[in-house]
Amino acid sequence: MPKTENKTTTKKPEDIDKEELSKIIDVDTEIVKINFDESAGETKISDEVRILVKSLVFGRLYVKLKDGSTYEFSRPGETQEITIRELRELKATQQSFFSKQQLLILGVSPANPTECKATPADVYKCLGVDKFFRNYIDPTSFREVCFLNLDEIEMRAKLIAAQPKENLIIALRNYVEKGVLTDLKRIDCWEKNLGCELMKKR
Repeated sequence: MPKTENKTTTKKPEDIDKEELSKIIDVDTEIVKINFDESAGETKISDEVRILVKSLVFGRLYVKLKDGSTYEFSRPGETQEITIRELRELKATQQSFFSKQQLLILGVSPANPTECKATPADVYKCLGVDKFFRNYIDPTSFREVCFLNLDEIEMRAKLIAAQPKENLIIALRNYVEKGVLTDLKRIDCWEKNLGCELMKKR
């Protein structure tokens, strides 16, 4: 008798009540797929270009610059515009925002007054932080983390660094608690591969 494989296929993400989801994240933005091997090559980006960035932290995130100006992200998924000059300063003085995957670069802001055709990959390369995001998982996108198949979970969980891993666990627990992540096989797979408990044991 042929051996059958027990796999969970990726099905279409369910429609989640927006009001319920808003209690977990600010907005479910599109998943940003960054292909570092295919970029426009525009890595010399002028200081004034404004870049759209998103907080991946489940909690408040403060960004304070040397000139005293601050950016506050009040909840995960919140986006703000930061100039390339300010992002370069963060890379030089507070690299942990990138090494810990606390800020995700979405690309050049569509409201940018300066024309710039740089892709997200170009921006990462311009800042020299692309190495930190080659295998990232966006914890604020329930459409990604709650609907990966079992093979993808096992493969990608092995590549997560310690700090992003802790943040992903917080996100997954939120999704389980709010009923966004309900598939028991996926929950079990995340638990085994992240070495954690996501469901409250009765």
